[in-house]
Amino acid sequence: MEKKYRFLDHTADVALEVYGNSKTDLFLNSLEALSVLLVEKAGGKSVHKEIVLEADTWEDLLVAWLNELIFYFFTFSFLSGAALPDLEDKGGKKRLKASVQGIEFDPEKTKINLEVKAATYHNVHIVHDDKGYSVTIVFDV
Repeated sequence: MEKKYRFLDHTADVALEVYGNSKTDLFLNSLEALSVLLVEKAGGKSVHKEIVLEADTWEDLLVAWLNELIFYFFTFSFLSGAALPDLEDKGGKKRLKASVQGIEFDPEKTKINLEVKAATYHNVHIVHDDKGYSVTIVFDV
């Protein structure tokens, strides 16, 4: 799958469609799209975070993942970069364990593109077909 994501027209918030060859790709490409929404380019001290999340559905887990990354950005100035997410389905619960590499974001040196408040549950539905995976995500801004 070539395209990782594309921005969609939305009346009040920001919407995008994310693609991936696997669920893991979908989560990684969602992280990349979120980072582009937050800042253009940033440099800073390299930082590493471990994130563990659990949810009832893959959609719930994706929204939780993005909201966790937003929380880390605005609370700890941690801008996510690369990640190694491990996704598993255990006893009906969906789990994500991710080793996330990022940087300490410095607002004095780099401008924030968009104040993203949260990833929403509006129309979130992961689709799997012969082209791979896709999902539409709406961010509250």
